[in-house]
Amino acid sequence: SGAMIVAEDADICLLGIKGNFSDIGITPLEFMEDVFKGAKAGDEIVCLGNSLGNGVISTTTGTIKAFGQPRLEIESPVVEGNSGGPIIHRPTGKVVGLVTEAEVNEEKTNPLVLAAKSSKDSTLRDISYFGHRVDAVQKWKGSSLADYEKAGREIDGVEIGLNRTLMFFADED
Repeated sequence: SGAMIVAEDADICLLGIKGNFSDIGITPLEFMEDVFKGAKAGDEIVCLGNSLGNGVISTTTGTIKAFGQPRLEIESPVVEGNSGGPIIHRPTGKVVGLVTEAEVNEEKTNPLVLAAKSSKDSTLRDISYFGHRVDAVQKWKGSSLADYEKAGREIDGVEIGLNRTLMFFADED
């Protein structure tokens, strides 16, 4: 429908889709309202994504490792393409976060990490995986795809003007 709700304090957007999905056996995902109360470290999770980039949902399983504000650390291998996918709390079926990043912990003295520094085999690296907690969003606002398309055109216009200005100054030499 083009309707969306945007988090003002995070890079999160929810798109509205018209239709009665219960007729085809689809149940919408529900956000966990208070992740600290509803989940704990060690709870099982499932992460959904599109890591292959071909429109097919991929899944990884794991556990919640730790909670922070506004992030949570997970023990579930995720790769590029999984970003933005839901982290589903298996015991309740509710979304506790959205996959955001993987960080390589180069500074640790783990012998495998030290070996990975001299090797091109990234499977040896010590990696931490994170998600943005959905209950950490403080303010949502309604918007539409048309609003974002308009903002995108405005940004394109600013970039063109900036590039022309830089070219002008570069030509003066």
